[in-house]
Amino acid sequence: MIHIGLALMAYVAIVLDVGARSELSLYGVPPQFLLLTLSVAVVCLRDNSAIVWAAVIGFLADCISNGPLGVSMFCSIITVFALRKKIGRAHV
Repeated sequence: MIHIGLALMAYVAIVLDVGARSELSLYGVPPQFLLLTLSVAVVCLRDNSAIVWAAVIGFLADCISNGPLGVSMFCSIITVFALRKKIGRAHV
């Protein structure tokens, strides 16, 4: 059930990023809704599916950005590894 919620959250994040990003910016800094979805996935998922979600969200971020394909996906996966290691230490 959590995967359906994350898919819905990723869809809403893409719609907001594409449609309302400039209207929601604060002091010229646009919000990163896909990064918010990624952080929810890291916190909610304890297995390796968080890495898959990081790859999917990073790929979606690459598709709607002007940069080269794969950079956001790589950064998302590295972020998940770092956050999972940090969260793992906090619970021990």
